Amino acid sequence: MPPVVLTCANPSDQRWAVMKAVDVLTRGGIVGLPMETVYGLAARLTQPPAIERLKKIKNISTHPGWVIHVAQASQTSLYICDMPSMAARIMKKSWPGPVAIQVRASAKEQAALEMLIQPAVAAEVISDGWITFRCPDQPVTREILAALPGPTAMVGAGELQPAGDVGDIPAHIVDQLDVLVDAGPARYRKSSTIVRVEADQWQIIRPGVIEERIIHRLAEQVIVFICTGKTCRAPMAAGIAGTWLARNLGLAPAALPQHHLVVESAGLHAADGLPATAEACTAARELGADLTAHRSRAVTVDLLQRADVIYTMTQSHRDELLERYPAVADKTFPLDPESDIADPIGSEVGRYRQLAKRLEALIAQRLSGILS
Repeated sequence: MPPVVLTCANPSDQRWAVMKAVDVLTRGGIVGLPMETVYGLAARLTQPPAIERLKKIKNISTHPGWVIHVAQASQTSLYICDMPSMAARIMKKSWPGPVAIQVRASAKEQAALEMLIQPAVAAEVISDGWITFRCPDQPVTREILAALPGPTAMVGAGELQPAGDVGDIPAHIVDQLDVLVDAGPARYRKSSTIVRVEADQWQIIRPGVIEERIIHRLAEQVIVFICTGKTCRAPMAAGIAGTWLARNLGLAPAALPQHHLVVESAGLHAADGLPATAEACTAARELGADLTAHRSRAVTVDLLQRADVIYTMTQSHRDELLERYPAVADKTFPLDPESDIADPIGSEVGRYRQLAKRLEALIAQRLSGILS
């Protein structure tokens, strides 16, 4: 019998599709759902008969390695108590989106999952100690996932080729569904990228929409310092921060990117291509930082999006930055929360030395958490 097909042509249709899909899934049904990548088939992992039925529909005979789909990253804490910082970083920068994250589940976390769902089903979620999560960038599906208690698994609806649209789903699969939510063609028509993360290392388990070079950027921990013209304070702070991190991690400053640590600087009103002042170079060099290759550049949206944390030299810098880019408010702070760091431009080198020492002390306070 053909399934109920629910279109999402308008907000009213979408609300009905969400309500109907949630009801069917809660009662143990199988629902075809849209994602930004491909169409998928969903079932509740708390419903073993539904999972067995899904395996038959997809003709799955080997370990399925069910991927838990969530509406937001915070839901992963229901299954993994201590998410690796790199995994959390990639999630924060790429979710919702076409990246699935695979991490190790401890014996305690595996036991907890077996209390939530039957051990036989839990054994199909955790593969050799690994568990995989995905947060799709499709508003209707995310709303459905948010309304469902407990974990939900999804698997691609296609067979030989990914199902980028409802019409791409084989007829014999469509006929076995209870409900099919039709939200039109998927954005990418290609599978998500699966990234395995362990400690501070990552590898692509399944290539997909997001290329390796993009994953590399998502994995980086990017620290950005902001001043006005980027010839004194911000480049000094970035140089000193890089030196401080390298020294405390037992690395050469040039090796920081290999360990996914990137320190950048930018100016709110910077002209591109100017060197750091001679006094800034001298004061930074005395603390082990080399600014000779530094060239100024203006703040860009790309840099701010990549940043994990942004430190401004003054409160007014933060205010201006947030006026222009309000989306970065939750990760932007004055480097010194007590008082502004004044611009030394035009001063003698002695003042730059005082500034360098102050910056080093503030950086040690701010960045000490990275070492742990």
